[in-house]
Amino acid sequence: MSPIRTPRPQVRAERYKGRKKIRSDQGKLYFTKGDVRRAAQKIQARKGVKGAWHMVPAEEIVTEMVTGTRKPLKLGGHDRLALTYGVRKVLANPGARASRVDAVEAPPTLPETIILDSPRWRRVIGPVYLADQVRILIGLPHNLLDRMAGDRSIIALHTKDGQIVYPAFQFRGKHVLPGLGNILRAFPDDDADLSWTIASWLRKPLSTLNDRSVVEALSDGDTEAALKVARATASRWSR
Repeated sequence: MSPIRTPRPQVRAERYKGRKKIRSDQGKLYFTKGDVRRAAQKIQARKGVKGAWHMVPAEEIVTEMVTGTRKPLKLGGHDRLALTYGVRKVLANPGARASRVDAVEAPPTLPETIILDSPRWRRVIGPVYLADQVRILIGLPHNLLDRMAGDRSIIALHTKDGQIVYPAFQFRGKHVLPGLGNILRAFPDDDADLSWTIASWLRKPLSTLNDRSVVEALSDGDTEAALKVARATASRWSR
């Protein structure tokens, strides 16, 4: 079954200015365990789902916490990953006493991400980097980034206004998420539009990965399971 295609978005030129401080302590922004629980319960209420709040996927809770306010908190890829790890720890042991979940340290040390103009793609893919920002992030020579995108060690997305953007979720700190290249190379490389579908699929919770996304599985070091799922998905899409 072939994946459904949707139009590619443009990069929105406007950037978020500043950061919304949810709570602060000595230069750090953070959420409390109560914030995590309330975000999970909001998601359940919106979906009409009943059950234990700590069964809600961590990425959905993070998205709710940073975008569910009147002025969304802007997080870079590394900051968002750190927050996701903190939320996951809360979900793994909901009865434990936890005072807070760090969201981001100030001042930021990573390049500022940008956002896509399409609400759908902004939701499923999240923030992105431009090429120069990626080179700063992981310290690449000028031509090496193109080579990495060409051999699909990282995922590069072509927008309809001719720009190339790189989803922030594929970076772990200042490194590419381990195992990502093998996942990407499991899919055919002759369709630029398919890259958008793959990028959104990488962040989708999957029952075959215990309701984790491929990105979460790679972050957990579960590369073999993620690769197995990728190969099965690529085979199904090619039918």
